[in-house]
Amino acid sequence: MRHRPLKLILPLVAAAVLSACASMGDSRTTGKPIDAAALAGGATLGQAPAAAWPMPRWWQALGDPALDALVDEAMAGSPGLAAAQARIARAQALAGLSEANGGPQLGLSADVSRQRFSENYMQPAPLAGSVRDSGRLALDGSWELDFFGKHRAELDAALSRGRAAGFEAEAVRLALATGLARAWVQLDREYAGQDLLTATLRQRERVAELSARRVKAGLDAQSDAKVATAGVATMRQEIEASRERIALLRNQIAALTGAGPARGEALARPRMAPAGAVGVPASLPAELVARRPDIAAQQARIEASLRDIDAARTLFYPNVNLVGFVGLQSLGMGNLFDGGSRIAGIGPALRLPIFDGGRLRANLKVSQADFDAAAAQYNGLVVDAFREVADAVAASQGVARQRAEQQRAEADLREAYGIAEARYGQGLGNQLAVLAVEDRLLAQQRSGVELAARERLAWVDLNRALGGGFTARSDRTRSDIQDKTAAR
Repeated sequence: MRHRPLKLILPLVAAAVLSACASMGDSRTTGKPIDAAALAGGATLGQAPAAAWPMPRWWQALGDPALDALVDEAMAGSPGLAAAQARIARAQALAGLSEANGGPQLGLSADVSRQRFSENYMQPAPLAGSVRDSGRLALDGSWELDFFGKHRAELDAALSRGRAAGFEAEAVRLALATGLARAWVQLDREYAGQDLLTATLRQRERVAELSARRVKAGLDAQSDAKVATAGVATMRQEIEASRERIALLRNQIAALTGAGPARGEALARPRMAPAGAVGVPASLPAELVARRPDIAAQQARIEASLRDIDAARTLFYPNVNLVGFVGLQSLGMGNLFDGGSRIAGIGPALRLPIFDGGRLRANLKVSQADFDAAAAQYNGLVVDAFREVADAVAASQGVARQRAEQQRAEADLREAYGIAEARYGQGLGNQLAVLAVEDRLLAQQRSGVELAARERLAWVDLNRALGGGFTARSDRTRSDIQDKTAAR
């Protein structure tokens, strides 16, 4: 019966303790992750069923095995990807650290000291005024009882950041593949343009030879011959400029693979499928936009921010530890290992915040602000993703229409050039007429090369904008965000 009052008092003490906790205030989050479905619609993106496009190794559709080998080489040797892998390892280690913090802790301590005891304190004679050695050898243990879920929240936050690091590595892989594909398309464009310049150079050399013969025969003025030779020099200059651009692209490709300039010099000329071989589906489901590693990474960061808020809230509640020790302790080192020097103890320890000058509220507001920032960054990524997809589709469709018109114009100019060249050779026309038609034909041929490259580049950009075949989903994160944002 003597313990009954204690049983009645303990709940009252507990209630008083809890009511004395530091106040959280009324701070809340203001960020709200955007609903991607609200941005869908129109001719580009709709609510069509999910499609298996693009494929994981989407660049293979360009039809060049050399590009495929370069991408594999980059995935194995890129410093950027190695750094991303290191970030994954760090995130995993931090998750392990968070998990360890929630488990029992055990350590060995050994203390030896020499001390003079006060003559005017609690020690009686003969200790008072004496100098003695003392020692302690013990195992000390503790276990923080996670009643309010602090360690669980910290571990979940660390695991979410680990997932974000993994998604970031996928984003680096996508950036590498995209960078190589774009550089490869541009290199192919430069080679095709150089072929055009070389063919034009031969034509201008023939015109210059013909002009020289006509000047010698007294049919043309000397200035006509100078114009023709200047055209030859101009073409040679443009060929040299093209060679420079090819060298720079080779260096860029070598750097993307993690190699030096010598790797770029060894590259063969691209041999891709003809323009028009790659195409864009007539309709793209909006669901595809979510298949991006950068968006998945940001979703994981939002989830980590939610867990950080949970952890910050638990700091307002009591912290309960179970502590214990077992070992040896003595006054005088000679007695340390005697049986009578044994010590042992176990018991709970309670820590409760009451007044802290607003530190805990500030810490909670920091976590809530981090969530708001993560939500805003997520919203920006989603909006940009839809814009990038729409831009790539519009570019692809626009280029297709331009190529049809360009091919018709080139065919007409090619016929006109043949007529002008024949008339000049027969003495029925002048050199300026030939050069004028030739310049227009060259401009159209260059336009054809440029449009073919733009078509491929738009296709590459669309694959990147749709995540490049990345399929990892985070439905649990999105539903968790939607369910819990309003409560924070």
